[in-house]
Amino acid sequence: MPVPPSKIEKKQPIRTLALLQNQWFKDVERTKKLLTTYQDKKGTENGRAVFVRDMLFLGCLTGKRIKDAFGEELCEELIYEEVSPEMGDTPSSVFLPDEGHVFRTLEFHQPTIVITFGAIARKGLWFPSVREWIEKRNVALVSAPHPAARHRTVVGELREAAQRLREAI
Repeated sequence: MPVPPSKIEKKQPIRTLALLQNQWFKDVERTKKLLTTYQDKKGTENGRAVFVRDMLFLGCLTGKRIKDAFGEELCEELIYEEVSPEMGDTPSSVFLPDEGHVFRTLEFHQPTIVITFGAIARKGLWFPSVREWIEKRNVALVSAPHPAARHRTVVGELREAAQRLREAI
């Protein structure tokens, strides 16, 4: 069972991984080329995380709501990744989590805290290899709704998740 955020050892450096479901783009082929450019400049995993962050905060509702709820300073501390390496071409594009991708992401970034945004992202933590990785390292977990969810309580729930994350850090 993962350690609650309040029980994390404060001696270790805090690295927070924010997991989301996949992004979508109008021109997937062009965007894949842009991702390759990021990866060529910063390495495969670092380049992907920077790409996901940059695309997230270009103006989409998900990025705006995360920034509003978590604040710019906290947003800058997070490492962003998705639970699937796939890119959609419509807002309704949803890909199931990819176990190998999630596991490699954890191995590379070595987070002490993982925050998931939405049900698809949470499902990325259900794989046995991922659960074992998290439990072995006492990674704290914080759950948040998908920022672009349409229910009226989503903004408040995001603020609550941001508070739980601040307490864990």
